[in-house]
Amino acid sequence: MYFANNAADEKFCSSVIQAFLKASDANPSLRMHALVDAAFDEEGFAALARTFISTAVPVYADTLYSGGAEIGPHLLEINTTSARAAQDEISALLALCGSRPMFSLWITTLGPEELAAQWSPFVSARLEDGSSYILRFADTRILHSLITVLTAAQYAHFVPGTTQIWMLARGGQYIATESQPEEDHARFNQLVLDQAQFNTLMDKAEPDGIIDMLNESDAEAYATVNGADLHSFVSAQVERARTYHITQTPDLVTYCELAWTMGPAFDQDEAVNTALLQVTPTKRLSEVLQLVSAKVWERLEVQHQTDTANANP
Repeated sequence: MYFANNAADEKFCSSVIQAFLKASDANPSLRMHALVDAAFDEEGFAALARTFISTAVPVYADTLYSGGAEIGPHLLEINTTSARAAQDEISALLALCGSRPMFSLWITTLGPEELAAQWSPFVSARLEDGSSYILRFADTRILHSLITVLTAAQYAHFVPGTTQIWMLARGGQYIATESQPEEDHARFNQLVLDQAQFNTLMDKAEPDGIIDMLNESDAEAYATVNGADLHSFVSAQVERARTYHITQTPDLVTYCELAWTMGPAFDQDEAVNTALLQVTPTKRLSEVLQLVSAKVWERLEVQHQTDTANANP
């Protein structure tokens, strides 16, 4: 599987340690935990966890997914007895993860078992129609999106008290977010997402699914671009394709392939644009593309190759 992320920026480790030291001066009870999605590398994580002083706490242990606890998300408390000890453990986790979106750091007063218990309502999400699905929030691609769609009460439950979250952005830079205690918020046993929240999560996840399909069909074609740049490219094409009412995933994949081969402005060619404007709920992209002659496609591809060569002499 292809992950459209870059490896961590070299400043990530030192930045989070400095933030922890500063925060713990004011609040000595703070602790730092690594949230790791072991499903990305079960054996690698198990081997690394054995080298830590702390014991890995499976988040799924007391939930409906307890049968898969070992390959689910885990919490590992970072050794913060010294900056060097913390650096060694965080660096080892970053090396294990590479560009895989499986790792975030949580600075909080809660212990790992308490934090895992706090998250039990979030291991799955129930929708308004009564259906439920697993919510892999240890995957930072999902975590990024989730914290932007939760209501204030949901967020206060998910990120309890004074808590900092440190996670990697697509380009390898860190994203840090901090919550403040909410005195009055209703606790709940099951996260319920309304349709708008669910749709936002699905929309944000779609480019990753498309990128995976693109690489399955022709990994060599995308080997020259880093993960973050490829995600940016695909996200832009998906947004552009939707202006033509192109919404089905196979059609979005086709549109992205054309934009990669012909250049992202291929849709501005008169013949192509005329065809794309004919997409309807009953007339798919594959059907309207047949209206464009082979000579037009050949001209666009050659022009894109020439433009690329001139831009990269």
